[in-house]
Amino acid sequence: MALQDVNSLLLISILFLTCICAPASSQLMSSRHDEEDACKTVDCGMGKCQVKPDVVPGYVCVCDSGWTKPQLLGLTWPSCVIPNCTFNYQCGGEPPLPPLPPLLPPPLSLACFLVFCGDGDCVASADGHECQCHQGSANMLGLPALPCVQKCEFLV
Repeated sequence: MALQDVNSLLLISILFLTCICAPASSQLMSSRHDEEDACKTVDCGMGKCQVKPDVVPGYVCVCDSGWTKPQLLGLTWPSCVIPNCTFNYQCGGEPPLPPLPPLLPPPLSLACFLVFCGDGDCVASADGHECQCHQGSANMLGLPALPCVQKCEFLV
């Protein structure tokens, strides 16, 4: 778990520094220093860029109403990309969906789950299952595990 946290922090730091350093490095390479250059390469998402020479990247993003900056591990992302909203599931005028019914409990024995007993009923037994035949029927080959057929259908 700790390694994943370190990797996540490292990735966020790299992305954060990429956003911060790109405008700053372009300003350093420029022969003339124009304060507006800091905001030319910045995407504030749903916000406006303001030049702030006293801040390390040289700018801040001021979020539009209803938007905010994400925060993770104590770091604030410079762009305004998170909407301030809540979900109202009642807004459609229809009642919310009813909760799902509880799942049926599994059968005590799966011995008869996919068993075909023909003219009989499957009954779980200590050995698995048995086909109990209805009146006038018998198990094929006289084996209780096999389906039941009417006696006139099965010729020995």
